[in-house]
Amino acid sequence: MAQPVIFDDGGSTRIKQLKGGGVDGHLDSLIEVDATTAPAHSGAVAEGPFNKIQVTRIDNAGNATTPLLITPLAENDKFKISSGLHRVEGKIVDRSGETPPGSAKDLQITISGTGGTEPIVEARHSKGQRRYIISNAPPIEKIEVNPAGAAPPTTFNVPTATTIYTAVILS
Repeated sequence: MAQPVIFDDGGSTRIKQLKGGGVDGHLDSLIEVDATTAPAHSGAVAEGPFNKIQVTRIDNAGNATTPLLITPLAENDKFKISSGLHRVEGKIVDRSGETPPGSAKDLQITISGTGGTEPIVEARHSKGQRRYIISNAPPIEKIEVNPAGAAPPTTFNVPTATTIYTAVILS
């Protein structure tokens, strides 16, 4: 059973897959940034199936928005989260035919830097739950969702002057 994956900001961009239902939430290969390639990047696969993406935010008055974007997900759908010179990209992939088998709607996650920036990715662990922090990334600035074959992507620009927290949730 899939557990949600949360991309949020608490000063830096963070990634966490909740544990439970046979999912341990460990995406440890995210901390292994390959700086020998351009752009420097790391990646992991979160076990699915994932069926929707949702974006929400909290403003500086403490008001939470209703979900700003809810989109159903299908194989090959993509999204990109921009945080300064850092990108977190996700793609829905079919790993059902692999060994060991995955799901037809797993989430492939890639963290990369732009303009020669190398992401610094750290892991924190508490009570069996891990969170991956891109410690040199600022808060989330933009989210683009691109269903397979659709163009252009749906873009949500986070109003940085009034937003204190943004969350992108895949479930």
